[in-house]
Amino acid sequence: MKRTKKLLSILLCCAMLLGMLPAAAMAAEAPYGVRPDSAAAGDLTCTVDSDGVLTWTAVPGATSYDLNIRMGGGLIKSETGLTSPYYELEAMLDQYKKDSGTVKVNINVRGGSGRGGSANFLYASPYPKLEAPTNLRWDVNGNPDWDDVANADGYTIYLYQPSGSAYNHYDLANSYFTCTDYPDVATRVSDGWYFTVRATSTGDYRPSEYNESYRRGHIVGSGLRAESQQIFTVNENGTLCGVRFPVLPLTI
Repeated sequence: MKRTKKLLSILLCCAMLLGMLPAAAMAAEAPYGVRPDSAAAGDLTCTVDSDGVLTWTAVPGATSYDLNIRMGGGLIKSETGLTSPYYELEAMLDQYKKDSGTVKVNINVRGGSGRGGSANFLYASPYPKLEAPTNLRWDVNGNPDWDDVANADGYTIYLYQPSGSAYNHYDLANSYFTCTDYPDVATRVSDGWYFTVRATSTGDYRPSEYNESYRRGHIVGSGLRAESQQIFTVNENGTLCGVRFPVLPLTI
């Protein structure tokens, strides 16, 4: 009897501890794939099966269906003219190596008597995420440069003008960018420009986050101003942080 009571006490404590775990921690333990997140809205009943295939109720007389799929508030995929009431949602998310998160699906009906519908789903990616590039810098020739990222086999770089507007982006196989390889860039990039870069992979890794460089022409760190023998410190935005005179040895 005492052993039974002891076992019940242990089980009760375990249940209480599980109840105290935050929802985010529980979600992190969820298996990879797609699962429902909220009740469907509209005339259609949307769901996903164990293979991550999105299905919905067929509308009598419908000629086709259009899908808009969003994550993070942005449109990631549009499909038009689907003639069957299903779509391989998980396969598409895996193919594009999307980050884990909430997926919102809107379905519009062409023809028939239905008005369409929408539903939210939770997606857990099976791929680990690459680390973001570090030590972003401008080399001695004025070219963007950064350190290699483990498991990355490519990089995407965006060049920004001094005003902050993006000039263009480029997909690279190396952890550097040579301005003279692009005639339009070579004649435009000058002091005040900056860049952002992320690591990518054709293997089983998701792209990293973007990191941002300091502006070209701005010295980061400290140095010696030769004409006045002043030691100066400049931050990554090119702002002078401090100036002092060094202690010079006494000469006789």
